[in-house]
Amino acid sequence: MSSNLDSTKKLKIPSFPNPQVSIIIPVFNNWDINYSCIKSIIENTGESIPYEIIIADDCSSDNTKDCTSIIENIIHLHKYLIIKNKLY
Repeated sequence: MSSNLDSTKKLKIPSFPNPQVSIIIPVFNNWDINYSCIKSIIENTGESIPYEIIIADDCSSDNTKDCTSIIENIIHLHKYLIIKNKLY
């Protein structure tokens, strides 16, 4: 799988108005693995139980941060605030 988003096959997660299951995937970089995981979920789940996929992204610096451009209906939570310990 290429790390270039332009050459990556677009995925579409089914959209349900009231999902009964939330699949939460904590991620940090490793776009190829994250993409494969989401693709596998889509390919192996039916539509009998409404679900959603949430990516909990810990400030990825690779293509993971741009997953919404390649995966339709994904919820991407990107941690933008970094709190550093301060010594006084």
